[in-house]
Amino acid sequence: MSTNWTEKQLQAIKARDKTILVSAAAGSGKTATLTERIVSKLTGKTYGDENENKNDENVKLSSIDKMLIVTFTRLSAADLKRKISNAISSELAKDPTNQHLSKQLVLLESANICTIDSFYLDIVRRNFQRLGLPSGFRLADGSFTLVRGAGSHYGQGCQIAVPGVLEGNVNGTSIAHFALIN
Repeated sequence: MSTNWTEKQLQAIKARDKTILVSAAAGSGKTATLTERIVSKLTGKTYGDENENKNDENVKLSSIDKMLIVTFTRLSAADLKRKISNAISSELAKDPTNQHLSKQLVLLESANICTIDSFYLDIVRRNFQRLGLPSGFRLADGSFTLVRGAGSHYGQGCQIAVPGVLEGNVNGTSIAHFALIN
């Protein structure tokens, strides 16, 4: 089944060798556009002037485990993963011996498709020592208040930190708005 992509959607799908941000209103086709972009990078699918697609053997294929796909809700992340799985399965049905696509379907289960808050939380978890946080920190909800120990150090003396108090930069990635409990 062919989709009639808008010019902006095609730009997002066809863009290569760069990071993109797809921002649009609810129901505008963001998930379908991102799914098509991801699958085209995994399969080598390219697009002609009339939205017709074909596979190009000269296109370098990507791997889902090398992608970071971030959404705002867990529902969106799960929906995106399901749609990518269905699209890969559909392409694999056309070419059952395609080892690259078979591998992508397996890798999809552990692919980095997540919400923005879980992405940042993972960064904090991997860098807690560098940030001066206790190893057993956990998220708090908005009902907690800040309780600090000596000074502004977020280490041993910190019992609770509410959203917004942890702000910084880890390996060039800005982090902010985490609620932490020691």
